[in-house]
Amino acid sequence: MKKKNQVVLNLQGLSVPDKIEKARANIKAMTGNGNFPESKEQLARTGAAADKLEKSYTEAIEARAISVTKTAIMNQDDDEFDREYSALGRHVEGASKGDEAKIKSAGMDVKAAATPIGIPQRPEAMKANEGLKNGNIEAKWKPVRGSRAYVVRMTDTIANMDSWKQVAIVTKASALIEGLFSGTQYWFQVCAVGAAGQGPWSDPATKVAP
Repeated sequence: MKKKNQVVLNLQGLSVPDKIEKARANIKAMTGNGNFPESKEQLARTGAAADKLEKSYTEAIEARAISVTKTAIMNQDDDEFDREYSALGRHVEGASKGDEAKIKSAGMDVKAAATPIGIPQRPEAMKANEGLKNGNIEAKWKPVRGSRAYVVRMTDTIANMDSWKQVAIVTKASALIEGLFSGTQYWFQVCAVGAAGQGPWSDPATKVAP
């Protein structure tokens, strides 16, 4: 029995213009082709679909160009507005001589006085996870408002308060502790340090080093 081959159109990955060009080449090749005597109606429908797609594609490209231009104009207008509105704010500030009541009478807000944050709070959600390499443990916790840095300490004997030792000072809410003994259980704590000083230690998190 003669093998029955299947048609492969390979439409995936083609641009719209390439699809249209490919279809029109097929239509041209099949028009008047004695191998396909009953294809006239389907060729007409495919040609109409190609024409329709070409029209909508052209309109979309034109609309996209208009959109890019209008967006650029809007961005320019937005920048100009910010400059002029900021100038109005400076005018109100100068004309009112900083009087709060006068500023608010213009419908504008007054900048609130900065309040000190104080001692940072205790870090929450302290966790210890296995690192990607043996002997590594990654400590993580929730960021603390007002913190400038975090101090991490560790022990392998939690019952002995004197056994805790500092192992990292970081500015983000995580620290990778390296060079630990595989199979040994460790406990970790972290505290936040801010402008007003060092805050309380977190609850301990424990993990056996991989």
